[in-house]
Amino acid sequence: MPRPLLVTVCLLALASVSNTNSFGLVFARAAEGLNIDVAALGGLRTIENGASIIAALIVAPLIDRVPRKWLLLSGFGMSTISVYLLVLLDSVIGTVIFFALNGAAMMQIFGALMAMPSDYVGGRQLNRLMGLIIGCIAFTSILVAPVVGNVADSHGWHAGMIVSSSVTGIAFLLTLLIVPTYWLPAVTETAGGFTARYRAVLDRKPLLIMLGSNLLRFAQLSAILTFLSTVMIQRYDLSLSVIGLIFSGVGVMFFISSLLSGMMLHWLRTFRILVWGGCAAVLLLALMLINELPLHFMIPAVFIFIIVIAAQENTGTIAALKLAGHARGAAMSWNELAAGVGALIGIGFGSIGLATGDVRGLGIALTLVAAIATIVSFLALWYSGYTDESEDSGAVAPSGSSSVT
Repeated sequence: MPRPLLVTVCLLALASVSNTNSFGLVFARAAEGLNIDVAALGGLRTIENGASIIAALIVAPLIDRVPRKWLLLSGFGMSTISVYLLVLLDSVIGTVIFFALNGAAMMQIFGALMAMPSDYVGGRQLNRLMGLIIGCIAFTSILVAPVVGNVADSHGWHAGMIVSSSVTGIAFLLTLLIVPTYWLPAVTETAGGFTARYRAVLDRKPLLIMLGSNLLRFAQLSAILTFLSTVMIQRYDLSLSVIGLIFSGVGVMFFISSLLSGMMLHWLRTFRILVWGGCAAVLLLALMLINELPLHFMIPAVFIFIIVIAAQENTGTIAALKLAGHARGAAMSWNELAAGVGALIGIGFGSIGLATGDVRGLGIALTLVAAIATIVSFLALWYSGYTDESEDSGAVAPSGSSSVT
């Protein structure tokens, strides 16, 4: 994979969740400004995930017939516009439009971005690149969250979201200037009709089970990122500036965990990460949310939880890509569909738990999701007979490309 393109993809990964993470940071303040209960706004946010699901269902069977660059431009353009509509309208309607556009945009971005490495490389090299690129998502929290938090404290949550939109705007320009336009050769499973491309996925039960496992893992991550600032405000009365620093630490942990799990997957093993890591996630959620930890224990517990979830997300994404057996963009779009459904479940359950039992209710709901995810991960790996390090060629590089060693 050409190095300038790899660096650009890493930067685009950083920008991919800028709006989502930034809104999660200002979540409680946005609820106050819009005169909406925090739990109700959490329920309203499921529109974002619903839009991502609808977009994935429409685009996934067709995604490998369109240049990656076009999808990235469309996604980052929609993300940028969505924030300006949110700020200008400053109402529930504007918030709904923001969620809908940003959700559809994220599906396009992730479907194209996460498939791009496998257009060039395969085998362990793919593991390493995926770990690096997924890890770079964490820099949204490391770099963007502290700025958004400080700007939001000083000038209001609207200004914080404008900072976020500038990140997606820069990503749009990077895509326009650097990402090459290339068409993938049609393969049998993507050359047929629209319904035939759906059957190509539905006929693969191992892939479906793995996507189900990923779905529940994304549910935990989305709920924590959405409600972490609310927990820190309600239990510990922290300012957004301090919470921004905590989000930065979360980003550091996510990056390190994703990078190392991609590099050492052959040693860590998928079973250990997904199953035993799932057991650890259940314990951590119970300690963090059901039990009321002092702040000096709560922050390290959050960091350890993010380490586990980041490793699981990275591993599950690689597994879904290898198990797919068909076009790569479609595989990652289906994975984004799982992410959207998972976020819908996690944020929805979290909102219900928060509304009925405050932070402890949130903890009970998410601990249950984590327990189910662990069971499904075990079934997915057992049923599929997945192996960590199949040294397949993986991908044929597009014309004129080179690979990174």
